[in-house]
Amino acid sequence: MKTIPTLGLISVVLVTLMFSGCNNSSNSTPANADGTSEVYEPAVEVDPNVMLIDTQRLLQATLTDTSGQVATRQDDGTYRFDNTITFPVTATNGYIDENADGIVNNNEVMNEIAFTAAEGRAVTLASTLASNSVMRAVLEEDFELTPQQINEKSPDNDQDIEVFSTVVFNYMHSNSYSSVDTISEEALRSLVDAFTTLRNELEGVDSNDIPVDTSESNDSILPPSPQRSL
Repeated sequence: MKTIPTLGLISVVLVTLMFSGCNNSSNSTPANADGTSEVYEPAVEVDPNVMLIDTQRLLQATLTDTSGQVATRQDDGTYRFDNTITFPVTATNGYIDENADGIVNNNEVMNEIAFTAAEGRAVTLASTLASNSVMRAVLEEDFELTPQQINEKSPDNDQDIEVFSTVVFNYMHSNSYSSVDTISEEALRSLVDAFTTLRNELEGVDSNDIPVDTSESNDSILPPSPQRSL
């Protein structure tokens, strides 16, 4: 009867155990008390020098921080500062995308609105209004927007911010307002119902699929302009 040398047998056993251990470690995940497994995903690192803008409405804007540093527009529509940002950041110039096609053409008008952000990474109508503490309170309490939505989100990646921007922009457009400062606290509160109605209509729709309509058909959900004091 032919026997296997002891050293050869030990080698075979060690190799078998090695492969078995590798397979077990690669397939195992931490288990919860109820027997389910947790999958850990690495955190996405955010570039602190990159800012988002309302690309649903504003094209080819100029972003400047309070030190005078001008950001470079990236291919994905974001803006990047070379050095640490000194807030506030302001978005000016550019064009208002009247037909929401993402292209500057004969339908566009020059942008006269100054969008600002006192903190965070998004320059939108929400962040602009939130620069005023009274208006920020209205955004958080009446519109129920979170600080993260106000400071970090844009209409491109948050449905509530898209709906808010649509309602406020249409209100400004219908009243020929060229400055966010023109909107009073009373006027902002008067838009809550329009915001809620439009948000409910779009509930469950992905933010990238939200249509931006600046035609007169949207004016039906907008309240009349409150009297402005002289």
